Amino acid sequence: MVFMNNIRSYTGMWREHAKLINNLKETIHLFYMPEVHSYLVPMLVDFVYKGNKDIKEAACNCLAKILKY
Repeated sequence: MVFMNNIRSYTGMWREHAKLINNLKETIHLFYMPEVHSYLVPMLVDFVYKGNKDIKEAACNCLAKILKY
């Protein structure tokens, strides 16, 4: 979580953001769900509103996987 908070503060690093979100999508089932809902979902929604096309797509895919679980 600390790493995600740090990488989120660097807005110019969109490739790292997209890679991190895609890796998160693969391991989202390992997280305790209230933790996911309280921290990650608002961050991913923020990426959907403020990110470029690649980040928006990765964030939407990750949010869809969260909804699935």
